[in-house]
Amino acid sequence: MLRWSDERAAGPRRYSAEYKARIPAEYETLDRQGKGALLRREGLHSSLLTNWREQRDRGAKTALAAPAGRPKADPRDKEIARLQGQVARLEAELGKARTVIEVQGKLSALLDQIATDSATNDGESTWPSRRTRTRTRTRSRWRAPFSRAPVPRPWTTWRR
Repeated sequence: MLRWSDERAAGPRRYSAEYKARIPAEYETLDRQGKGALLRREGLHSSLLTNWREQRDRGAKTALAAPAGRPKADPRDKEIARLQGQVARLEAELGKARTVIEVQGKLSALLDQIATDSATNDGESTWPSRRTRTRTRTRSRWRAPFSRAPVPRPWTTWRR
């Protein structure tokens, strides 16, 4: 004979659909003392019978035979989730690529404009030459053209 501790060591008890249907039917036919005796004899709790009755009322044997736990995951759902993640990643990459193409187009237009402007100036640069930029007068009010002090632009008068 198995003791209670040996019986519990085997894991949770599992009941067949037939057992789940037979015990509540028998329970409903008994009086108050008979119901208590049935629960003690079978080693059940009244809440378990209540759950089985609800299952029976909802879906008869199909609900009684349903395994406990959540249903198995559909492999198509996993594939859909994987593909949705891949689509999101590719859309982000596409957005980056479009931004790069847009910037490249603007840079190309700017370089074309600079090339066109330098060709129309017949080789003259609008930028001051190195010699002009570095000239300074000693003890004067102005410094090199790119200093922060106010400058009266002397390089425009030095070109002749």
